[in-house]
Amino acid sequence: MWMLLERVRFTLDGLECNKIGVSYEAFNGQPNFCSSPFWSCLHNQLWNFREADLNRISRNQVPLYGVEGRFERINQHPNAGIHSFSIGITEVLNTNLVIELSANDVEYVYQR
Repeated sequence: MWMLLERVRFTLDGLECNKIGVSYEAFNGQPNFCSSPFWSCLHNQLWNFREADLNRISRNQVPLYGVEGRFERINQHPNAGIHSFSIGITEVLNTNLVIELSANDVEYVYQR
């Protein structure tokens, strides 16, 4: 499954609670660690966004984070493997688009 999430939802160093990528150090370093409730510091994780989308889909609403269902077509590129997709945009829209990808081996191909 592909999801598009804002960069502010991630912690790149693992030191921020309630963000994707939180580390044990952030969890252990939170104030009042011993009296913190169960699951503290672990909100806003990938499964939370997935569950929110599934709830929206069950109510016949468009998902907010999952790519599938938000666009008219999503194509797997032939012979590109499972980690590749393209999104068909169905309307004319003047905008600036910034896509940030971070991984060991990512290639962004733009076709106009």
